[in-house]
Amino acid sequence: MSNTYASKLKPYFYLYVMFYLILWFFLLFIIFPILRIFFGETGDLIVQYIQDTIFLVLSLLFLGPFVRTKNLLVLATFLSLFIPSWTVIILRYFLHQKSYVVDIILVLTPFLCCLPLFLLSLKFWEGGNFFVRYFRNLLEMAAMPVKDTTDGYTDRPYPGGKFSASKDEITGFAKYLNKNLIATSFIEEDKAMLVFSNGFFQYIPFIKPNLQKETYVSLYYSGDFDVHIAKKDYRKYRDELTFDQLCTSFGFIILTLLSYYKKGECEKIKEILKDKELPPPDDSQRKGLFPAE
Repeated sequence: MSNTYASKLKPYFYLYVMFYLILWFFLLFIIFPILRIFFGETGDLIVQYIQDTIFLVLSLLFLGPFVRTKNLLVLATFLSLFIPSWTVIILRYFLHQKSYVVDIILVLTPFLCCLPLFLLSLKFWEGGNFFVRYFRNLLEMAAMPVKDTTDGYTDRPYPGGKFSASKDEITGFAKYLNKNLIATSFIEEDKAMLVFSNGFFQYIPFIKPNLQKETYVSLYYSGDFDVHIAKKDYRKYRDELTFDQLCTSFGFIILTLLSYYKKGECEKIKEILKDKELPPPDDSQRKGLFPAE
């Protein structure tokens, strides 16, 4: 993407990060000191269990994405937090130690033992939060060719037209995006649905989101496709971009990514989404995707 390109998305302030920082500040400098002052050793024990529970809950956030995607790097992240948290809780229960030095050793040892798993999981977090990064980049790329701001949002799915791909290619592509946490895929009798979002909750297993509130692309095995951009995502743009053009652009990006999957160039998909640069399709891609042309 050119350095002179002005983003059409509103600034993203990582509100959830600020929430966690404020929560930790509140716990560390207000709640925990009050507990220690009023409850003494019992307060110390309560503080320790609160800290351990927080790490345990954070680790469980990765369990849903792993169950849905079977991504081993997500599993590594889950285990690198889950195993030390449970180990510390169990050891504290049996040892009943009172020394701060022992407490530090007790906390650090399980985490250090799981350090290789944590370092492995860092590869998955390369470049930042993948949920946010991939989806925001898709929205950014979709807006690049859109110049008009005449016709605003509508909640109807936009009929994208025709494309060319077999059922196996469509379902394989959907599963690839799902495994790499680019989109949540739902394989149905007549189509594969790709649901795009920027959070953990779309990866809760066995739950299908309310599609009216989500951005998605439906790839029908018959060769048709629909695009729907959710209102909450449309509001992320600075201007009211022409909705049909935005949907057309979004659909074209997804079909271009599909063309790379068909050619066996899956790493190219991640590269495009990270760099926000969509190469123009070559003749073979265009003929393969748009049989009517």
